[in-house]
Amino acid sequence: MEITSKKITKNIISLTSGQILSILLNFIAIAIAARSLGPQQFGLFSNVLAIIAIISKFADIGFAPIVFRELSKNENDFSLLNSALSIRIVLFLITLVGLNIFYVFSAESRIEIIIANILMLTIVVSAKMANFRELLSTPFKVHLKMHYPMILLGIDNLFLLIGIYLLIISKITIVTFTIIYALSNLPGFIFQLFFLYKKFGYKFKLIFSDWKWLIEQSIPIGGFVVLMAIFQQVDLIILNYLNSSYDAGIYSIALRLSMPLNIIPTSIVITVFPIIVKKMSDRNDISEINKFVFKVLFFISFAISIIFYFKASEYIVLAFGDSYFESFLSSNILLISQIFLFFNFFALDLLTAHDKQRNNFLYATILVISNITLAIFFIPAYNHNGAAVAKLITTFAGFIFLSFIMKKNNIEFNFINIRVIFWSLISILILYGISFWGLFIYTILAPIVILAITILIGFFNKTEINFIKKIIGIKVS
Repeated sequence: MEITSKKITKNIISLTSGQILSILLNFIAIAIAARSLGPQQFGLFSNVLAIIAIISKFADIGFAPIVFRELSKNENDFSLLNSALSIRIVLFLITLVGLNIFYVFSAESRIEIIIANILMLTIVVSAKMANFRELLSTPFKVHLKMHYPMILLGIDNLFLLIGIYLLIISKITIVTFTIIYALSNLPGFIFQLFFLYKKFGYKFKLIFSDWKWLIEQSIPIGGFVVLMAIFQQVDLIILNYLNSSYDAGIYSIALRLSMPLNIIPTSIVITVFPIIVKKMSDRNDISEINKFVFKVLFFISFAISIIFYFKASEYIVLAFGDSYFESFLSSNILLISQIFLFFNFFALDLLTAHDKQRNNFLYATILVISNITLAIFFIPAYNHNGAAVAKLITTFAGFIFLSFIMKKNNIEFNFINIRVIFWSLISILILYGISFWGLFIYTILAPIVILAITILIGFFNKTEINFIKKIIGIKVS
């Protein structure tokens, strides 16, 4: 298969636009559900979902990158894909049985057990869990046809939105919402199997060829995946058990406002990573590209966090209702933590490009230990805000660790200069000034102000602007 720049650009656009559309549909659906259920019930649902999200990674083992690599070598050989899916089926059944054995001896409520078993279905049929459907997307990735999975992801969230709307008309309960949340993914799952057969002639077969080799190759990646899932979800679980489902419901809103932003560094890294690898293979200097990408990630994350910061309570009340007003401080703290997470995301990929990926597992271990320890310390005193502070400190610790590792390995990353500092301070001052105006006017003016300051101060130099043009396909004069 010939890979052209046009195909790559189309694939990136499909991936990014599809995820943005899906996030918007999902956000609207969840906002409606959260308003209707209230913090207590929504917190219970979010807690169980967080537990299932972690459990799903134990059925993962990190197969996806290995299968992607091998299928890229021979795009018509689906034996390894089928083997990976077969192993995941076995692991899924083991986790399903194990979960219910645990519930037999636990003091969890009957409602919670029902919700957990319904949500276990999402491990198989939902793209959100990045498990079975992630593997089934591999042929689309290899052939640069990611618009198919992205369309199906949009369909999933459209069905979720329609289902929740119908429930609101009748009567929504936590169980009926959970059923809709799980079953809304089923049409997309079925269509994905259909398109796999139609486009690539793929049929699933229960086989276990090369299973030992596949597991050996995937375990190191799987360990990192499990740890990152724990880091993302464990504070919500701790909050629920140390405090209440109500606090978990408040905090889950803050998480849902911050976590989807991870699509931004993902899309940027997907775009620039092949360029970095190519330059490294040609023994060209990549220090300027490194600093430029870190600069872009800082620009986006800082702009989003500061725009939201001054009107956080109003945005939350508008989207989720007065019941979730308390989540505004947690949301602000988590959005600030995204500044460090954006940096960390690209830093991990840079370490992988330099064959230093063993540090990735150590980084994930630091995040998990730090987050659990700090959450247990802060939550009893500060509730959901304590959970957010724990995550902020943890992400900053990860930032310090990765900065040290990159410095040790002579990987350039420092983009901070007087213009960046001046841009940050001026942006804060002006946005604070216009934050006294109404929400509608502020929302329109804030991004315009940020853009104007960026241009006037010259945040990006001429070389960086030319690089941006090159990436998005604009001819550089």
